[in-house]
Amino acid sequence: MWKDLWDTAISELTRAKVDRRHPFRYFSLGTLGHNFPELRTVVLRDFDKQRMMLYLYTDSRTPKVKQIADDPNISCLFYHLKKQLQVRIRCKAQLIDEQSELYQNHLQKIKSSKSIQDYTTSEAPGARLDEHDVIYDLDYVHFTLIECCIVDFDILQLSRDGHKRCMVERLEDGVWRGIDLIP
Repeated sequence: MWKDLWDTAISELTRAKVDRRHPFRYFSLGTLGHNFPELRTVVLRDFDKQRMMLYLYTDSRTPKVKQIADDPNISCLFYHLKKQLQVRIRCKAQLIDEQSELYQNHLQKIKSSKSIQDYTTSEAPGARLDEHDVIYDLDYVHFTLIECCIVDFDILQLSRDGHKRCMVERLEDGVWRGIDLIP
């Protein structure tokens, strides 16, 4: 049973990277903050099925950048309402170096899209907005690429015919092992 659930989860993640309306496109990201877990909604920018990596973008001045630098253990929560599918993923996150080709490729995607303004505010996200509008400084792009190496999946399929749940984990040799769980 676990293999079917895992195949479904991988299929949905693969679809979400190209379908802007897919429910997995937006997911909850959890990091460790000031003595509490910190949650926020982020956008899935890419999913590398071969390497089992998720990619997301953020403004380099956001708290999650420092939180990931301090502790790379993160959690991701995806939910597909129509399919009643919940996928929880634990990852090791890494901030990609600005000089890398991977970073430059993703940065070029942002620079050629309307999303560029999300990374060009003169003040950091979360800064107090006094009596002025948001000011953009197009001379500097505050962009960070985060690569998330998947460690394991906890997949739950809800159904009137009986719920199904499994855990799938990456072993040290890169092989994936799954076990069925009580939902």
